[in-house]
Amino acid sequence: MSQAIENNRVSEANNQGRTSYIFHHKQGETNPVNWKTEYQNNYIGIGLLGSLKHPGVELNYSIADKYFTKTKSKKGKLKTIQKIRRWEAFTRYYFHRNFHHNIILSAGRTWQRSLNKNKFFISQADFGVARTFYTNPTFVVENGIVQRKYLQGDFYASFSYRFGFGKHVQFKSETYRFYSYFGLMNFAPFNNLYYSRLVIGLNVNKFLRKK
Repeated sequence: MSQAIENNRVSEANNQGRTSYIFHHKQGETNPVNWKTEYQNNYIGIGLLGSLKHPGVELNYSIADKYFTKTKSKKGKLKTIQKIRRWEAFTRYYFHRNFHHNIILSAGRTWQRSLNKNKFFISQADFGVARTFYTNPTFVVENGIVQRKYLQGDFYASFSYRFGFGKHVQFKSETYRFYSYFGLMNFAPFNNLYYSRLVIGLNVNKFLRKK
C-alpha cells in the first residue's frame, strides 16, 4: 500500500513538472517583442521581390532613428500604439526576360506601427539610381563596320513605394521579423516619360544587437 502511495506521489510530481514546463514554454512563445529595446538596434535583411515572370532579390540594411508611442481610447479602453521611423539602404536586382537585367541602389524611409500579437503594419519609400543591362545582343555601325557592344543599357532615376504587414518571431535569444508587401517601382526618364512596375515581395530581417 505504501509503495502504491509513493508511486502516485512521484507521478503527480512529474505531471506538475511537465505542466509547469508546458506553461512556461507557451508563455515564452507569446511574449511580446520589446520594440523600445529591439528597435534601438540596426538590422539586415534579405528578400524576394518581383512577380512570377520577373523574379528578383533584395538586400537591405536599416539604421535606428525614432521610437515613440501614441495612446488612444477605443470602446472605453486605453490602447498604446508603438511607432518607429528608420533609415534604410537597399540593393535590388530583377530579371526581365528578353528585355534587361536591372540593378537598383537606393535609400529611404520606413514607417512602422504595432498591431496585435507581435504583428505590425509597414510602409517604405526610397529614392535611388537604376542601371539596366540588355539581355539581347546590341550592335552598332561604326565607320561602316558592324560591331557588337557588351554591357549596354541605361541609367534611370528610381522611386519605390510599398506597404504591407508582418510579424516578429523570437528564436532562442534572437529576434527576427518577416513581412510581405505590395507596391510600385518607378523609373524615369523612360521614353521621355516614366515606367512603373507592380511589385510584391517577402522579406526577413535580423536585428543586430549591440555588444
